[in-house]
Amino acid sequence: MSILTFLAACVPHPVTEPDAPDVVDAPAPDTLPELLTGRAGPDPRLGADASPTAGPARVDVLIIGAGPAGLAAALEAWTAGATVQVLEREDTFGGAANWAGGLMLFTGTPIQAAAGVDDSPERLLAEWPSFTGGDAADPWVATFANQNVPMVYDWLAGLGVTWSGPGADASSGTTPRVHQVEGGGPALVAAIEAPLDGPIIRYDAEATELLRDRTGRVTGVRWRDRALDEEHVARASTVIVATGGFLHDLDRVRAERPDLVDRDLSYGSWPGADGNGLAMVEALGGATRNLDAVGLYAHGTPAPGDTPDELLSSVFSSAMWVNGLGARFVDESQSNGFAAGGARAAQPDGDAWAILGGPEAANAVFTSPEPDGLEWTFAALDDANGFATADNLGALAEALGVDSATLVAEAEAYNAFAAGLEPTDPWRDERSQARPVVLPPFYAVPIAITVAKGFGGVDVDGKGRVLDWTGAPIPGLYAAGELSGMAGGTLVGDHGFTGSLSAVVLGGRIAGAAAADEAFED
Repeated sequence: MSILTFLAACVPHPVTEPDAPDVVDAPAPDTLPELLTGRAGPDPRLGADASPTAGPARVDVLIIGAGPAGLAAALEAWTAGATVQVLEREDTFGGAANWAGGLMLFTGTPIQAAAGVDDSPERLLAEWPSFTGGDAADPWVATFANQNVPMVYDWLAGLGVTWSGPGADASSGTTPRVHQVEGGGPALVAAIEAPLDGPIIRYDAEATELLRDRTGRVTGVRWRDRALDEEHVARASTVIVATGGFLHDLDRVRAERPDLVDRDLSYGSWPGADGNGLAMVEALGGATRNLDAVGLYAHGTPAPGDTPDELLSSVFSSAMWVNGLGARFVDESQSNGFAAGGARAAQPDGDAWAILGGPEAANAVFTSPEPDGLEWTFAALDDANGFATADNLGALAEALGVDSATLVAEAEAYNAFAAGLEPTDPWRDERSQARPVVLPPFYAVPIAITVAKGFGGVDVDGKGRVLDWTGAPIPGLYAAGELSGMAGGTLVGDHGFTGSLSAVVLGGRIAGAAAADEAFED
């Protein structure tokens, strides 16, 4: 099935919101220099033997952002024969994927079959509401379920991507369907970028404004050369915005999630996810959906210093967690899941700690999440962060200001389960990861509320076209990737899901194909 075959069946989402702002006139052609070199792929309009040639100052498809969605869109449009230019604010491609482990969700792959895992789009759709909170009847969910293998797995495999797996994850349903890219996120984007010969990507190019003509059609982008501090205009028949999410803007996060206003939040997203693309689209009247669908993690502790970063550690999945009342509240083994992160954020007074015994603390390692991040030993981090410590659990509870009897009782029950003395636990399903809290000194490590992924965003139709508040497409404008909630702005409900890189690539391919097709008609 071709991309455009099923795109034709998708319809916009009806929405009712205030009218879009007035049309912004593009500057006169001689106001700013137009510096684009674009490059075209083999053009079916010129015959199969046509070779790539340097493009004109005006290109068919202009893409803002060279992360996985932008690169997938660029390769799709380039392969279709469009002239393509990508503007990338950083000095390298990859975006958030360079910080990612490369987890992708697939349903029905050869890897699953070899492992004896029976999976299918139908099985995914049946489970979707239970682990994401999303609506399985949503057109984007159906597209993702049915196309994640042919349009993402098979396509990437053809580019040389390989995976390990499948792995089980509570945030991907009951079926093992998480596949990890060999080499992680950097290997994924490198494979997509490799075929893009020539000067397709312009680096240090920061888009600042979407431009449109008097008819309301988007016709290009105003951008700044960060290295030379010069402003330019790029012209195009269609524009795809793939700049990532907004979760590094904690003020915007709190505005969309009032329940987090009085919570201390830590960054769990790529630093470039500052919402610059979202602001540009909103300035043209682009609608948004589900911006409150923020995926939260609880697998780290706040980093030392004034910056709200986090330090990751596997210790959180094996420890006992308590809240400000001294009570347990979640299955700690699911610390990498969004449901656990949401439960952590909802605790009384915003407090929660991982309780560790001496041996567990001695072996704990904490790592900053950026590529090649620094490692901290527990002792060094204890000195920097001042973790609460005591020789007995009652004294530790007093140091935290929580009810001593409650914390001690919770620890006794937890330890009995971890030691195999009790067959069940009120929170944990499995005892394999649970480590008893029995040997002093005892420590309480604050659990960060980590703002990680945005599963809502710019509203787009089934072709990736940006919709205004009346539900009508804005001519010439597309969005993809986390900017559009991974895919479509309506993919999930409350929790998100593990492996959303699959949706990012899918949304990029869809937008790239549709934008090229519209450009050919222009």
